[in-house]
Amino acid sequence: MTNLRRSISLGAVIPTFLVFASLVFASYPKARIAETKTDLRNILSSLQIYKLENFDYPSGSQGLLALVEKPVGEPEAINWQEGGYLDRFPKDPWGRHYMYRNPGVVYPVEVYSFGRDGKLGGCGEDADFYSSNIETAASKSFECRKHRVINSIWDWVANNIYFIPFTLIIFGLLMIRSARKAVKSVCGNLYRFLGWTITGLGGLLLLLLLFGPKYYH
Repeated sequence: MTNLRRSISLGAVIPTFLVFASLVFASYPKARIAETKTDLRNILSSLQIYKLENFDYPSGSQGLLALVEKPVGEPEAINWQEGGYLDRFPKDPWGRHYMYRNPGVVYPVEVYSFGRDGKLGGCGEDADFYSSNIETAASKSFECRKHRVINSIWDWVANNIYFIPFTLIIFGLLMIRSARKAVKSVCGNLYRFLGWTITGLGGLLLLLLLFGPKYYH
């Protein structure tokens, strides 16, 4: 019965660990979105300081590089501060340079990123982040909010698909092993039956993942 209790405890620990791991992974997109918003605010603030000192924003061709290196061409940066306005050419959390346009659509200048996918449109991490809509970019529509959780779950499953059957198989074998020393008890027999069932389901799922695609394409 001691082994049975240990296995039951394991049955509580494993799902708890999986839930915790899922929450940790789910927090990464939120962190990247928050980082993007902070970056846009900082870049916009640097552009405003640049304009105060040089009486105009960088042109579209001068771009955000004018915040790091003294620009050439018009408008001339007559009071460009030594050391620049940013430490380096700004990149978004997905490794792409932030984009800049002058004139902007809503405001005189705008800084933006096309998010994780680098394409126009999308929601969540794939949203388009503009300095003119910093707070609403990642949840701009009901449809975006509606599908965000479903997409996150699907992404997690797709990226960890082989983890699921192996977890089922290992957990099922642990149940079977623990039930061996409680063969005569009803609880032991039930636990062994559940162990074989879970192991069988894990094995079936693994076979479908390994050999199933050729039957479905």
